[in-house]
Amino acid sequence: MEASDSKDPPYFSRDDQAETWILYQLADSALPTGGFVVSSGLECLEQVGLLSSLPQFLQSSVDTYARSNLPFVAAAYDANSREALYHLDDIYDAYQVNGVGRRASMAQGLALLNLYCKSYASPDPRASPTPPPQVQQGEGEDTFGDTGRLRAFRDSIRDTRSPGHHAIAFGVTARFWGIRRERVLHAFLFLHARSLLSAAVRLNIVGPYAAQRELDKLRHIVNSLLIECSHLPIDQALTSAPLLDLAQGAHDRLFTRLFNS
Repeated sequence: MEASDSKDPPYFSRDDQAETWILYQLADSALPTGGFVVSSGLECLEQVGLLSSLPQFLQSSVDTYARSNLPFVAAAYDANSREALYHLDDIYDAYQVNGVGRRASMAQGLALLNLYCKSYASPDPRASPTPPPQVQQGEGEDTFGDTGRLRAFRDSIRDTRSPGHHAIAFGVTARFWGIRRERVLHAFLFLHARSLLSAAVRLNIVGPYAAQRELDKLRHIVNSLLIECSHLPIDQALTSAPLLDLAQGAHDRLFTRLFNS
């Protein structure tokens, strides 16, 4: 079959094509960020007999995840300086109420930054992709506007100078990928919901077909949470399901464990 005429219009605009492709990659189960080794307290609740309703757990988990994380993801996306990003990371770290969740968040954050630095950013800063315009809007010499600064953030995590939490890493990395803010927040919640259902399937709580049905039901809940939480300041971040934090914090005490959290 002959190749199409180069003058034909592209299926997507250049920006939409790049953004959509990256979102597909973020949704790939093979993405090496550790998202499929966490159950967010589901494994503990199931083992100790406190899981009375999977749909209720899913709704509660997505709700508390949105309210406690979206303000930080959005703030990290908007951060224009290294100091602002590190400050956000420290504040988020202070919000963590259990060590298991904190550990999982830090592991996923570093893994995501490693993914960007190893797979997307050129070793030569002069050859690195130009960040989207909103990355370059800050003022002063410390403007967070090139991939070298993102590497510096990754290195500060390795040196234990910054915690490197997942919400912070996701926000700033997605901005460097050029993904629009509203789609970043939507993807963040979708990936959490998907990982919950993946854990439920592997724990034999629900079958794969029923899991997809439950994931589809969460679509409207996620949309409502985005409307409610996407513009919240970080001082209004909160946990709406403390029992889930307690369950996650007890995860290390389980006799047998399939997941890290």
